[in-house]
Formats: sequence, structure tokens, C-alpha cells
Amino acid sequence: MPAGVQRELDGQADGGTKEGRYLELGVAPGISGKMAGIAFPTKIGLGLSNYYEMPGGGADTRFGYFSVSGIVTVPITGIPARLGGWNVHGGVEFQALGDGPKSFNNGDGSKIIGSFGIGLSY
Repeated sequence: MPAGVQRELDGQADGGTKEGRYLELGVAPGISGKMAGIAFPTKIGLGLSNYYEMPGGGADTRFGYFSVSGIVTVPITGIPARLGGWNVHGGVEFQALGDGPKSFNNGDGSKIIGSFGIGLSY
């Protein structure tokens, strides 16, 4: 289970007045096959202190967001192994936003994000 803790060091990035601390927890269950793989990354972002402050120095909120995704990865065949392992991948992510992030997104309480890419691994 991946986890990360962040701390604002020189000022802060939201609309508040104090430097904050942030915690992110996630899991990415999935399955891989010869033809394709599918993963379902799920994360939660939480303000430990002063991270999701409301604009203008308002209240500090704990819940930042919850995210769940579906990502499909398909290997590209026919490329010599010395050039690495190539793939194409795409997915859709749904984010439910807490009050702090919602206030910075014109009142939108959720976001849907599509992605597509080409990957390389050695």
C-alpha cells in the first residue's frame, strides 16, 4: 500500500495562511495477462494540518479527495528487446472532492479524468 506524507516548506499553495501537512494513501489491485493488464488504483488525500485551508484564511478541512480509476495496459509487440518493453495504456479516473479542493474548482464536487499514454520500461 503506497503512502506519502508532504509538508509545505516555504509558503503554502492553497488560499490559506499557514504551511500545511498532507497524507496520501493508496492501493492498486490489478491483474496482468499476456495480452493486457488492468489495474484499479484507489487513493485518498487527507490534510493533516493546514493543508486544505479554505480561501482567505478560512477553516482547515481534513478530507481532500477520494479517487478510483481503471487503467488498461497493452504491450506493444515486435520491438526488439534491446529497445525495452513498450506499451500503450489508457484509463478513466473519478475524483470526489472535499470542501477545500471543491472551493478551488468552481464548486465542482467531482471530476472525471481520462488518460492515454505510451510507456517504456528497461
